[in-house]
Amino acid sequence: MENTPDLKFLSIHKDIREHFGFLFKRGFRITAAVFIDHSAESWVVTLLNDDWFIKLYCEQGQVNLGFTNQQAVDDVGFLDLNDALEFMGKGVDEYYGTETKYMNEQDQVKTIAHLFRRYFNELITQFDDLNPTILGKAVTGSKHSKNGRLFMDNRPFSFQG
Repeated sequence: MENTPDLKFLSIHKDIREHFGFLFKRGFRITAAVFIDHSAESWVVTLLNDDWFIKLYCEQGQVNLGFTNQQAVDDVGFLDLNDALEFMGKGVDEYYGTETKYMNEQDQVKTIAHLFRRYFNELITQFDDLNPTILGKAVTGSKHSKNGRLFMDNRPFSFQG
C-alpha cells in the first residue's frame, strides 16, 4: 500500500469506486473516509444512500464490511457481512477463510466487494426490518461474532476491540 496518507486515500478511493461501483449506481455515496493509524493500515470508509449505511474498514491490514439501515444504526449498529450471510444460511466462508489473511488490501477489497455484490439484494431484503432482539439471539453461536453478537460496534468510525 502507498506510504503517504494522500496516496493511500486515493488508492482506497479508486478501489472502492472500481469494485463497489454497483453501490454508486444504487445511489450510495462516500460520506466519510478516516485514516486512524497509517502504520497499522487502519481506516474506515462510510457509504450512505437514503436507506442504508455501509462501513468498509481495515484494521491492521484486514478488510471487513458492515451494513445497517438508517432506522437501526443507533440501536442495532452495523451487521457484519459474514455473520449476516451465515445467519441467512449461506454458509459462506469465501472471504473470511484463511487464504484472505495473506491478501493485500486491494485484493481483499475486491474479494469482499464481489461477495457483497453477489448477495446484496438478498441481504437488503432479509435485513430491511432489523430487530436486534431476534437477530441477536439467533446468532449467539456464530463463529464469527464477538461475544455472541452479530452486530458490530455501532459508532461509524470505531473498530472492534
